[in-house]
Amino acid sequence: MKLNVIHNMSNIIVAIIIVLALFAMAAYAAVTVEITTETGLLTVGRGTVVSLSGSCTTSPDDSVTSYLWELIARPVGSTAEFNSPDTRSTTFVPDSVGQYTVQLTVTTAQGVDTSVSVVITAATWVGVGNAGSATPQCTACHEDKQHDWANTPHAATFRNILESSGVMSYQIHCLKCHTMGYDTDSLAVNNGWDDIAIGYGWKPPVVGTYWTIPNPSSASCWDSLVINYPDLAALSSVQCENCHGPGSEHHGLTAHNEISSSYDEKVCNQCHHQYVQWEESAHSVPTSYPTGVGHEFCVKCHA
Repeated sequence: MKLNVIHNMSNIIVAIIIVLALFAMAAYAAVTVEITTETGLLTVGRGTVVSLSGSCTTSPDDSVTSYLWELIARPVGSTAEFNSPDTRSTTFVPDSVGQYTVQLTVTTAQGVDTSVSVVITAATWVGVGNAGSATPQCTACHEDKQHDWANTPHAATFRNILESSGVMSYQIHCLKCHTMGYDTDSLAVNNGWDDIAIGYGWKPPVVGTYWTIPNPSSASCWDSLVINYPDLAALSSVQCENCHGPGSEHHGLTAHNEISSSYDEKVCNQCHHQYVQWEESAHSVPTSYPTGVGHEFCVKCHA
């Protein structure tokens, strides 16, 4: 009797092992495809270059043979196209405000076609709405978040430049990180800081790479900007949209209209180029709790 029980138990254990092995093989053989953006955000400025990359994992006995990028939905009137639809990485320029459904299909040597899609929202910049008499934007619904943000160094990055004594010039590349939506590409007309500044006739000199900063600098310089150019002040310093993407299509709407919310380290890398150093560190390759999945991002240590 005991021998029969042992024999039956052995059969059950063998069956369980076989089932688990089959599940493991199925999971291992599956083709996994992912789409990522250069900035880590799915909300972008209209007219800006959107860089996309595809990644694919296959079983050891399979390999990728082709990539195909497609825009399967776009705003009415848009003529946007991928610059290289058959490579692992590609770019496109969203030429109209609205949603773009991007699909990537990966084909493997074993004939497996796997498709994934993401929705990219193209919008214009609006500002938090905290400068002068500017109409509240983010603040209208997220007053608590605005209060927290206002007490961070991000909220005063551009103001500090205007008020700091001894600053004689301001490099053009500084504006990209110290203001909102700064992109001088001729197609990137999206109510960014540069668009407003050009409307006032503020252009960098033809010769040289700097913007002249008032000398001596003082608090009155920022006050003058707020009073005389409130729409420009409203897009100054690092605001909500620098990290969440332009918010003109947000306005309390859900699904793909909402701005991006991402802990992706590439969001920080837009301005903080220590990303390269982080990528070479042990922190970027977590192996166990508490530095496991979901704990490897910059904000976990810096928020």
